[in-house]
Amino acid sequence: MKNNRILWLTEHFSPVVGGTSESCFRQVREFRKSGFEIDIVALIYSKRRCAMDIVERDCGRDIFVTDSQHPMEGVLKIWNYLKLEHERKPYSRVVGFGCGRAGFVASTFSKWMERPFYLLVQGNDFDRFWFDNGNGWQIKEAISCASNIGCVSKELIKRISLLFPQKNIVQTPRGVDSSRWMLSGTDELITKEIKSDKCFENRTIIGIFGKMQYKKQTWEWLGSIRKHGLNEKIGLLVVGWIDEETSRILDDTSSPNNRRIKFCTLDNMPALYAACDFTIIPSLFEGMPNVLLESMAMGIPVIASDAGAMSEVIIHGENGFIFPAGNMSAAADTTKTALNLSPDERKNMGAKAKEHVFKNFSVTKEFETIKSLIFNTPEQQIENK
Repeated sequence: MKNNRILWLTEHFSPVVGGTSESCFRQVREFRKSGFEIDIVALIYSKRRCAMDIVERDCGRDIFVTDSQHPMEGVLKIWNYLKLEHERKPYSRVVGFGCGRAGFVASTFSKWMERPFYLLVQGNDFDRFWFDNGNGWQIKEAISCASNIGCVSKELIKRISLLFPQKNIVQTPRGVDSSRWMLSGTDELITKEIKSDKCFENRTIIGIFGKMQYKKQTWEWLGSIRKHGLNEKIGLLVVGWIDEETSRILDDTSSPNNRRIKFCTLDNMPALYAACDFTIIPSLFEGMPNVLLESMAMGIPVIASDAGAMSEVIIHGENGFIFPAGNMSAAADTTKTALNLSPDERKNMGAKAKEHVFKNFSVTKEFETIKSLIFNTPEQQIENK
């Protein structure tokens, strides 16, 4: 019988919140549902003493390693555990989800286990750390050691290929589960309540979802729509973590009317998306954000920069709107164009967005693409070692 036991390392896994963690959890879940045994190692940052917690799952284990102030302590602790596991029941492959620290650690473990290593690059990880003097070397090492590399966008494939022309790199786009993105009766009541909020009266509701961090360019977009006189036409539904500076800007009377909701579970998200007329993702850099696919799956058009895979998903003017990343004047002009759509035009655009995402970005397609990436090494290289 073929050995399909996989070791999968990441820094993004539940209970860590965020779109990248959701994507990692979804991918691991699909492998396990298909009968693949995966031990996932989640490297978790914390100020408390280094600890390791193991949770037994169907088709594998979730292994959480909490770092101390000494980064090598957690890695050495988990290696001592994994080398015994590998002797007991060998792993056939090692996967690094993310090309930063997790990718580097995974590449090292793969050499020590004498197993092929596969790297899944999310986009944010590459852009955040490539030019970082302290961490850039980890990305270079992880990419150099990978047998195959998966990237969420064609744009990222091109950039990495120019740096590492000898590498086999394929696109591994994210997927969205269509069954999750439908409104229940309770959802419809929540949506109706939000839409009836006085702060949104006679305004187009634009949703901002996720962490309001520097890459999102939220401040800059807010400044651009103010300069273009759009504040009185817009109401903002802000869902997620908001930093102190963005909060102050939203509190200012010169900002559009807004309602803010903290992070909530995925079960609550359909109602929040459905309350919006558009969502906005003005990021300076991106991978393939879940917000993009989720919003479109709910039939809500997205106004987005062309960072990462967003311009590969959105067909400008047909199922959403695209503007050049970092060009806030263009962002405001594009927002204005979206605001000028009639309700019927907006509804038609949303229907096209939903159809496009369900057809081209399914969870099944995501799983099959990643499975192909990591299971195309000749069997004689990995079996019976």
